[in-house]
Amino acid sequence: MRTVHMVQIGLYHLLFGLAVVAIDGFLPARLSILGISTLWTGIVIATYSFSEAARIPFALISDSRSLFSRRRTSYIVVGNLVATLSFLTIPNVITSPIILISVVGFALGLSLSGPAADALLIDLSSEEERAKAASTLHTLRILGFAMGGMMGTLIHRLWGFSNLFYVFGVVMLILTILSVYRVPDSGVVENKPNNLNKPVNEIFTDFKNNLNKKNVILLTLFLLVFQIGLFMQNPILERFGIEEIMMPEDQAGTLNTAWAVGTLIAVLFASIYLMKRIGRMMTAYIGLLIAVLGLFLISIVTSLSQLYVSTFIFGIGSGLGSIPAIALMMDICAGRTAASMIAFFGLIDALGKGTAAFIAGGLGQALGYRPIFQIEIFVLLIAIILLRLTWIAHTQITDVKDAPIPEIHTETNLI
Repeated sequence: MRTVHMVQIGLYHLLFGLAVVAIDGFLPARLSILGISTLWTGIVIATYSFSEAARIPFALISDSRSLFSRRRTSYIVVGNLVATLSFLTIPNVITSPIILISVVGFALGLSLSGPAADALLIDLSSEEERAKAASTLHTLRILGFAMGGMMGTLIHRLWGFSNLFYVFGVVMLILTILSVYRVPDSGVVENKPNNLNKPVNEIFTDFKNNLNKKNVILLTLFLLVFQIGLFMQNPILERFGIEEIMMPEDQAGTLNTAWAVGTLIAVLFASIYLMKRIGRMMTAYIGLLIAVLGLFLISIVTSLSQLYVSTFIFGIGSGLGSIPAIALMMDICAGRTAASMIAFFGLIDALGKGTAAFIAGGLGQALGYRPIFQIEIFVLLIAIILLRLTWIAHTQITDVKDAPIPEIHTETNLI
């Protein structure tokens, strides 16, 4: 697979990162400034997360039906357009319950485009290229978080909250065009529009059979716990900084940037060096333990500089822990139900994040912010155990070993 195509497909994750910084960072901070309760903020973020349940039916359609004579790329374009248009309406309805409709539309758009983009990458890549593919996707997503934090802070400071969303919306449209320009589809139909179509019930049967596999069940449990452990801080971190550490509102996105920079450094280090030296799983275990350390430090900070450093450390742990898990997920998803499996695990991610938002929103209002970070530590320790069990089950099924990853020559065009 050509590296340029890998990067282009991964631009979906850059778009996703930009948009999520606005939704998870600047939006909760704005709601806090407007005097809206922590519970309502949690409901807004959770609504966006739970709406991603649409990933599975959308992905089943993507696996079984072409759209405009293409198997994947048309779904990417249509989904991103829906997400962008919904995103652009948020500043106009921020104080109204209608905001729930906007975040649902945003989530539905990403639910259509996301599984198709990841499935296209899986379709076009070989098993040996999956670790690099996972690193590429995660790197671009973290770049989106970092750029979103830096750009968002600057735009918010110069032009205000609403213009931040409008500028990001234009960038999202540009990224949508670039992500599919001259990118080969995993199946392009010329003069035979039904050539790629398969019975939905046949795809669904294969999908159900995959869900009964032991490694899939364990990976599901791991992802659910992992997302809760990573994202309970999402709806409260900026509020914690503003209300207890006296952080200015226009610096809300900088916490996302600190986390994103730490994650990006970790992703690059893991993909270029660490996984090749010690293997995927050892990299993941070290990363999760560093994330635990970061959360502990966040729970005891007393100044803004300490909060930045602690969030940066948490980001390093998140990056080292995520890449091996993503590569493992891509290996498990490979096959003709790739989009459906990606969508299923994406739904588990979303359920984990939504559950984390509800827990953090409710407990944050009742107990304060610091106990939330301490609860996350316990949850991540459980995630480490589940990841180990998942890897054992996967090696029993596939007979693969967690050896250091060899050099991968990615310029070979498999198309």
